[in-house]
Amino acid sequence: MGIGVEEQRGLRAGLKCRTGAGTPSWTRPESSHTPRPCTPQLSFATEMDVAIIGCGDVAGQYAPAIADHDDLRIAAVADLDPERAAALGREHGASVHPDSAALLRAEDIGLLVNLTGHASHAKVTRAALKAGVATYSEKPLALNAAEAQSLVESADDRGVVLGCAPYPIAGDAQRLAWRLLEEGRLGPVRRGYATTQIVRPTVWPGDPAASMLGDVLLDGAADPLAGRTSWFGPAVVA
Repeated sequence: MGIGVEEQRGLRAGLKCRTGAGTPSWTRPESSHTPRPCTPQLSFATEMDVAIIGCGDVAGQYAPAIADHDDLRIAAVADLDPERAAALGREHGASVHPDSAALLRAEDIGLLVNLTGHASHAKVTRAALKAGVATYSEKPLALNAAEAQSLVESADDRGVVLGCAPYPIAGDAQRLAWRLLEEGRLGPVRRGYATTQIVRPTVWPGDPAASMLGDVLLDGAADPLAGRTSWFGPAVVA
C-alpha cells in the first residue's frame, strides 16, 4: 500500500536530521507531547546515501519524500523488473542494479529502504542487516512473528538500525488524538475501536495477489494498530 499525505509528513519528520555521530540512531524528537514509546528519528552528521529496493507503486510515494529531505540522496535502486528500476534511477540520478544482492555488493549506502513484495521483505532486510546497513522496511516486517522477532534480534546483535512501516503517528490527525490523550481531555480510555480499508489493496497495486499475501491483519490492520501501540504501549496478554 502507498503512503498518504499524513504519512509522507511523518516520513519527513521521522527523517529529520540533526548533528550527531556518523552512524544512524533513533532519538526522541522535540515535542511538548512526548511519545510513550520513543518516536523514531533518524540522526546523522552528513548527507546519507539511500538505496531503494523495489521500484513499484509504493516507491513512487517514498522516493519524493526521501528526495525532498536536504540530507538524504537516493543513490541506488534495484528491482527485478529492469524497466522499473531504470525509470526510477533516471528520475533521481541513481545507479541501477538487477536485485538487492547486487546492490549491496556494489554500493556503500547508509540506509536501505525495502519496498519489495511482502514475501521478500524478511529476506531482503536480513541481507541488509548482515551487511551492516540500516534498513527501513515497508510492512509487514515478515510474514510471521517469529521471523520478525529474529530480524529485530539480528539488528540488535549487530548494532544496526532497523525500522518498519507504518509510521502514522506523525500525521496531523494522530498528533491531535495524541494531544487529547496526553491532556486527559478524553478521560480514561477503557476500549479502542478502529476500522481500516481493505478494498484498495485489491484494486490499486499492480499485483494485488502480492499485496494480499500478508493477509488483511498484517497489511491493512497494521496502521491502526501501530497508532494504538504508540499511544498506549505494546499489547500485553492479561
